[in-house]
Amino acid sequence: MISSAVAFLTFSALASSICEGFVVPAINQHHPGQLFRRSLPLPPLYYQEVDHTVAVATPPTKELVAALLGGEIVPLLGADAEVDFTTHEHHSDAVNVIVVNDDDNEYEVDTPPQPSTSLRSLSFEDDIGDFLDIARPYYALANEHAIVDDNTGETTGFFCTGRVEIPSGCENSDIPWADAVRQMAAAGTVAAMLNNPQKKRFYYPASEYHCDVRPNTGRVKEEVAKLRGSTSSTNIASDPIILVRCTHFSKRTAKCQILLEHGDATWELNIDYYVIAEPVFEKMHPAPARQGIHKSSSSTQNGTSISYESLRELNDIRSFTDVTGEWLTMEATMPPCKASECQGHFQNNPALPHSFMIIPNMDLAGKAISQFTGVSLNKSGIELLSWTALPETLHFPDSCGLKYQCKVFLSKGELGEFGSTYYVETVVKKETGESCYKATGEVVLQPKKVPRPDSKLLLPAHVESFGSV
Repeated sequence: MISSAVAFLTFSALASSICEGFVVPAINQHHPGQLFRRSLPLPPLYYQEVDHTVAVATPPTKELVAALLGGEIVPLLGADAEVDFTTHEHHSDAVNVIVVNDDDNEYEVDTPPQPSTSLRSLSFEDDIGDFLDIARPYYALANEHAIVDDNTGETTGFFCTGRVEIPSGCENSDIPWADAVRQMAAAGTVAAMLNNPQKKRFYYPASEYHCDVRPNTGRVKEEVAKLRGSTSSTNIASDPIILVRCTHFSKRTAKCQILLEHGDATWELNIDYYVIAEPVFEKMHPAPARQGIHKSSSSTQNGTSISYESLRELNDIRSFTDVTGEWLTMEATMPPCKASECQGHFQNNPALPHSFMIIPNMDLAGKAISQFTGVSLNKSGIELLSWTALPETLHFPDSCGLKYQCKVFLSKGELGEFGSTYYVETVVKKETGESCYKATGEVVLQPKKVPRPDSKLLLPAHVESFGSV
């Protein structure tokens, strides 16, 4: 067995150094009578150490071949390898550590460290607030934790919980779309901030984003349970759970992938941010342009709340269609927003969040679909399936009113039937005509859902135990 193994390994080593694989002759169909060369990768090399530890190397190295030829380790071929190796962990992309000693030589092959992550507790007051562009009450995250690579110390992600504050309106979901995007976008800015090597305040306005909503499979809870070292996700908080990966960060832009689980849905948001230093942002949007609005510190904003009902005051509602009846457009206006509706966004520069523009947007979409289908909103609601948005200009309080426009089409199914889907186009403009926000999406018409008991509660007391992650 040893002699045949030595011959095999000697050939393997030579072949590996020449072409990193076996050379197999084959017929060249384009030129009969000629052959061409075909390279195939070497199979894994299994071997057994003196202490009977089974290991694998792909491809075999010169040091291992020399050790095998010297008899310091024993090769395992065929069935022997399969039987002995079944009880050992196999990492196909790594080489196991082996140190072979004899009188003249020492051979060592290192294995890269295996991936390992853990959670590091954060607080808004100590770790986040001084470097972020948003503050409370707009910032409504809790139980914040950085996901840290144990081998490098680098931050690879961010985990937190949220709380449902905005009433659902026409929506038929456990968390309204405006609240979901507010909290996911905020979590994304934290993840971007954690990847920013400059520890000073930056602004992270969104440039574009896309969201898909799917049935809740418990994916986020399971991943968080693994990070906590638990085999069960049943003790995870019942509030929105958010998991973020910052997939790109540069001096000017950042990208994040964000998952939010709550109720019966999982929201996946892919969002692009601008990365703007605070002095640059203030030059772009100087305070005098805000008609006497004064800066406010985060300390004066903590503990206050936002009145979301005032953001639903749609006026001058009108609708129109054409002779085909294949679409319906509904328009409405809103009065100028107030500084109290912009608290915490931004930290020192009050501006109406684009996520808050979604509140009247979804209400208008619900009203438009109700009129388009003839189905009463008292018996039905809309659920978001997807949404793609382009936030454009900022809108400052006490400046001018906004104009909302929403156009709906039947996308799939029978008009007015539960389960039918509708394509939505929406635009938000200032009274001056300047565009603030554009979006397209798809919603589904569903029977009115009975509200969950906790659908509008703040973070309940039982979540406090979750801080021990």
